[in-house]
Amino acid sequence: MATCASNRDCSSNGICFFGKCFCKPGKGGLKCSRNYRPAQNCRLKGRSYREKFDSCLRNPEYGSAIIPKRRWEAAQEAEAELWRKTTSKSEWNAETGDRAEMHVRQFNFYKSLPTGNLGKIIEIGSGQWTQTSFMLKERSDLIATDITLVDPGISGYVASGNAAYKDGHLNGVPVTLLSVGAEEIPSSHYGKYDVVVMINCIEHTFNAFATLTAAYRLLKPNGIFIFQERSVRYDAADQMFHPVRLSIHFFEWFLDMLYTEMYQFEDITHEMGRKEWVEGEVYYIGKKKV
Repeated sequence: MATCASNRDCSSNGICFFGKCFCKPGKGGLKCSRNYRPAQNCRLKGRSYREKFDSCLRNPEYGSAIIPKRRWEAAQEAEAELWRKTTSKSEWNAETGDRAEMHVRQFNFYKSLPTGNLGKIIEIGSGQWTQTSFMLKERSDLIATDITLVDPGISGYVASGNAAYKDGHLNGVPVTLLSVGAEEIPSSHYGKYDVVVMINCIEHTFNAFATLTAAYRLLKPNGIFIFQERSVRYDAADQMFHPVRLSIHFFEWFLDMLYTEMYQFEDITHEMGRKEWVEGEVYYIGKKKV
């Protein structure tokens, strides 16, 4: 991938993301000038290829990072329908969350976090129960002075009466709710937070580059980034729920460049090992480099 200072250095066929050109699907080479044939027939007569094949959204160098609005909306609708059908399952409730206890275990029970006041926390893609709540329950010696939760579904979660923060507090701490996607967080929030939490969020976004940029900009210098994501194999079959898929190598590059590692688990958990489309998982805690 070519180095860049702005999108202009990547021509109109690429995006400059933290100093590297990431070419759009079907493009590669210096300044994304080389054409190549995607895995599928991505020129369907009378209809946008992006509405038909997710594979047409991928670049073999990193995966798929940006998807069209219509495709994202379809994934969101499918996800909402799944939750409507499974809310009665005992493993998905306000006591256990959506695999939240598994995440606590894979973060080694958050032992790498320093004791005391964490300051201002923002969680991106919080869902109904948040990982912040489970983190604070696991480490009773940790304190948060303020919590902000970001999720495009927050309004619906609160209206359902199931959200852990329905009374305006989380673990006794007042919360600010932003019912927007991570890509749409106002810039007025940048540089305001001591901790950014982002668990299993990237695969549900419509622009992974914008989401990861926002997470970085939200943090103060030396702020703590608590991050988890699974990577779907590049050649795995399309699936309705997770059209965005980035490689393990992409996450390694991004985290190593911008953060100083405090904790990392990079493998496949027992739970995810049963899913043949999962390439690997990253559990990471690090400090933002100055």
